Amino acid sequence: MAKDLNIKIIQFFVLAVVLIGVFITVYSPHLYYDYYYPLHYDEWLNISEAKKINNDGFFESVFYPYFKQKIVRMNLVYGFDIFLAVLESISGNLIPVYQYLPAATAVLNAIILFWLAKTISKSFIFSLTVVIFFALLPSNINILGNWFFLPSTFSYFFVSAIILFFSRYLAEEDGKYFFLAVVFLTVLFLVYPLNAVFLLPVLYIAYILAGKKSPAKQFKLFSLFVISLVPFLLLFFALAFKVGLPHEQQSGNLFLIFKNAIVYNSRSQGLLLNDLYFMPPFFYYVLMVFSSVAIVKNYKNKMFYVLNLLFFWSLGNLLLFKMFNFTLLSSYHRILYLSFIVFCLLAPLGIKNTVELPGKMKKNIFAGKILKFMAAAAFIFYIVSSMGKNFFPSDNLKPVKLIDAKNSAMLEFIKENYSKRVVLAPQLLSVVIYPLTANFAASLANVPFFSLEKRGDYFFSAEKRMFNDINNYDPFSAFLMQSDESRKKILELYDFDLVYSPGRIDSQLLNPIFAQDGQFVYEVKK
Repeated sequence: MAKDLNIKIIQFFVLAVVLIGVFITVYSPHLYYDYYYPLHYDEWLNISEAKKINNDGFFESVFYPYFKQKIVRMNLVYGFDIFLAVLESISGNLIPVYQYLPAATAVLNAIILFWLAKTISKSFIFSLTVVIFFALLPSNINILGNWFFLPSTFSYFFVSAIILFFSRYLAEEDGKYFFLAVVFLTVLFLVYPLNAVFLLPVLYIAYILAGKKSPAKQFKLFSLFVISLVPFLLLFFALAFKVGLPHEQQSGNLFLIFKNAIVYNSRSQGLLLNDLYFMPPFFYYVLMVFSSVAIVKNYKNKMFYVLNLLFFWSLGNLLLFKMFNFTLLSSYHRILYLSFIVFCLLAPLGIKNTVELPGKMKKNIFAGKILKFMAAAAFIFYIVSSMGKNFFPSDNLKPVKLIDAKNSAMLEFIKENYSKRVVLAPQLLSVVIYPLTANFAASLANVPFFSLEKRGDYFFSAEKRMFNDINNYDPFSAFLMQSDESRKKILELYDFDLVYSPGRIDSQLLNPIFAQDGQFVYEVKK
C-alpha cells in the first residue's frame, strides 16, 4: 500500500514537470523571437472584439470594433469574445496577459489528453508520451496551433474533453459522461462552431456502432445534440438574414446559406493549402503507419470508436481537398490540426502496440529489439523534426512582429493625445491601433467582406473585389500612390483624422505632428 502511494506521488511530480515543460515549450516562441505581444494578426482582432464588449457593452459588439460607423460583423464566436472580455475585466489589461494564454490552454489540453490516454491504456509512460507528442505539434501562422490563442485553438481543449467523456460513455454506459460530453459540446458551439459541427457525425455514428440502436436511446442523443445546436443556430440565422453572408451568399437565400455552411471550397478557405500542407508528409508517414496499427489493434474497443471515426473523417476530408479542392463542414487547416490531436493519441499507442507484439508471438527477442529500436527512432525523429518545423519555419510562416521600438513610441503618442479618431495606417500595423490606442483604424485586413460595396472604387476596382485579390490588396499602399486629388477622396470616404506612415509623406492635405526614428504621424487638414 505504501509502495503504491509512493509510486503515485512520484508519478504526480513527473507529470507536473512534464506539464511545466509543455508550458515552456508552447511559450518559447516569445523567447525565441524576443517578442512579448500576441504572435498572430487574428489574436489582435480577438482582443479588439473583447475590448469592444467592455467599452461599449455586449449588444454593441455586433458591430466591427475598428470602425466609427456601425458595420455589422459576421461573427459566430461570441462565447470566445465574452471569455476574453471577462479575462480583461479581471486582469485590467489583456495585452500583457495574452502571451501566456496559449501555453496555459495547452497545459489544460495536455491534462485532458493525459486523462484520455491513461483511460485507454492504463499506462503512465504511454500517457506521458501522448502529452509530449501534443506539446511538440507543429505550429505556424497558417495552420495555427498551440502557439496561438484563438477560437479555433482554444476549441481543441473542448474537442479533447468531448472525445474523453463521450468515449467513456460508450465504453462504460455511465450517464454522467454523456451529460458532460453534451455540456462541452454546447460550449464548443459557442466558442468555435466549426469544430462542433464537424464532430457531430462522428459522435452520432459512434453512438450507433456502440449498440445504442433503440429508438429511445437514439432520440435521447439526437434531442440533446439539437439542444446544444440551438444557441449557435439562432445566432447564425439572425446574422445571416440581417446582414447577409460573405462573398456570393445573399441575405435570405436559404440554399446558399446551407451550401456554404457545408461545403468549403478552396476559394472560400482563402489559402490553397493542399500542396503545402497535405497530411501524410506533414505528420510523417511512419507515424501514420503506427496510427493505423493502433486502429487495427483496437477497432473492437468502444473507447476507440470516436478516435477511429475521427481519424477516417479527418483524413477523408484532407483527401477531398487534395483531389477536389473542397472539404465538408469545416475548413482544411482546421481539420488538419484537429487530425493532429487524434494522431497524438493513436501514433504513440501504435508504437506501444508494435513493441508489445513480439511478446505475444513466442517471445521473439530479436524481433522485439528491432521493433523497440524502430519505436525509439520514430519518437526521436518526431521530436527533432517537430522542433525544426516549429522554430525554423520558412520566412512566410514565421510570426510577424507588428510592434517594435520604433512604432511603439508612435503608438504611445497617439494613445496619449487622441481617442476615437480614425487612423489610416499600413495594413498589418492597423490591427493594433484600436486595442492599444482606443482609436479606429480602417484597413482592408479587418474589413468584413460583406461590406465591400461600402468602400468605394478608390480602394477597389471590380477585378480586385474577387476574394483572392482582396486578400493581397493594401489600401494604405494605394493611398501612397495617389495624387492629392485622389487622396482627398480616400480620406473623406472614411473620414480619416490621422495618417501613420513608416516614411515621410509629402502632401498638402496632411499636417505633420510626430516624427521619430523614421516614423511619422500626420493630422488630416479639414
